[in-house]
Amino acid sequence: MTATPATRSQGGEPCPAGYYCPTGSYVAIACPVGTYSNQKANGGLNLCLPCPANSFGNDVGLTQCTPCKGSTVSDIGSTTCRCVGLNRRYLTAIG
Repeated sequence: MTATPATRSQGGEPCPAGYYCPTGSYVAIACPVGTYSNQKANGGLNLCLPCPANSFGNDVGLTQCTPCKGSTVSDIGSTTCRCVGLNRRYLTAIG
C-alpha cells in the first residue's frame, strides 16, 4: 500500500494507519516489525508504537499487534511470543 502524503490541496491523502510519512515525502513508509500504528497521518517513525507486552508484531505496516495466547508471553516490541515452561516451542502459525 502506498500513499501520497502531500497536502490535500496538492492532491495527496493522509498517511494510512500502519505507516508514517515524513514531511516532504511522497510514499508512505511501513512501520517496522515489532511496532504498529492505528492512527492516520503519522509524520515520523517515532509514531510507530512498540507492540505492548504479551503481544507481537511479525510483519510491517501493522495497525494492531497480535495478542499472545495460552501460556505464552512477550516483552514490549516483540516480533513473537515465547512459551512459559520447559520443552515448549512457540509456533506463530498456531498462535
